[in-house]
Amino acid sequence: PIILPTEYEFWLSAFAEATFLIGIVWGVMRLVDLVPIFVTWWDEDGVLDGTEKTLVSAIESVLRVAVIFSGSLLVAEAFGLDVGTLIAGLGIGGLAFAFAAKDTLGNLFGSITLLLDRPFSVGDWVKVGSSEGEVIEVGIRTTLIRTSADTVITMPNSTLVNKSIENFGRRRWRRYQPTFYLDLSSNADALEQFCTGVWELVCEHPKTQKHADSYARVSAISKDSFEIACNIYWDVSGGNEEKDAREKLLLDVSRLAESLELEFFEPRMRASRE
Repeated sequence: PIILPTEYEFWLSAFAEATFLIGIVWGVMRLVDLVPIFVTWWDEDGVLDGTEKTLVSAIESVLRVAVIFSGSLLVAEAFGLDVGTLIAGLGIGGLAFAFAAKDTLGNLFGSITLLLDRPFSVGDWVKVGSSEGEVIEVGIRTTLIRTSADTVITMPNSTLVNKSIENFGRRRWRRYQPTFYLDLSSNADALEQFCTGVWELVCEHPKTQKHADSYARVSAISKDSFEIACNIYWDVSGGNEEKDAREKLLLDVSRLAESLELEFFEPRMRASRE
């Protein structure tokens, strides 16, 4: 049998072990590519929006760095290097790096937390502290919110994680409580028919829900008018859709009042009659 020198035997064994470890690292790196598929399966609608794609990319980057770092240490150990000493040296350098990049790391982990907790999605209208607007982008470091004044607020993700977020986009319904003021000279029977008619209009409207909790009733008699209080729940997905539904309902209410010969209270008209 051929007997190799001890030095050759060490290097051949080290190269073989390193090749085996590199193969394992390559295989694990390929498994990291499955993260987007898993997240898509876990997602409610099965489609990743811009926010989720950004955060998935961040998770993939973190996993790849962790796999490469661990694989490098194992390969170094295969060649006889003192991994303990190497880790200690890296630990001191890592502490210095972590201290210098603590804000960036905080924002990165904040992005991952936002993905896991999912307090909002791109397109949701949210309120964070005194800031309010539509979420237009969630990046690795920051989240962009467009306000009603069309300005853009840039918020660090680490700040968002530590603040309470009010998400208007997650509402199951939108409550609408208009009050109609009818002239004090209105007939009581006509008022009763008006209230019944408004409630029927609400129930028949295609964009309303919770009809058992909806109402239209005479709530007060002031010195100038009858006050008809209404409680309505919209089943809509956005502000424009709510405006369209509200317009249709209000026009129908106006036609109902006209058919019952009821007049809405207007101080100038009453003054002219007097």
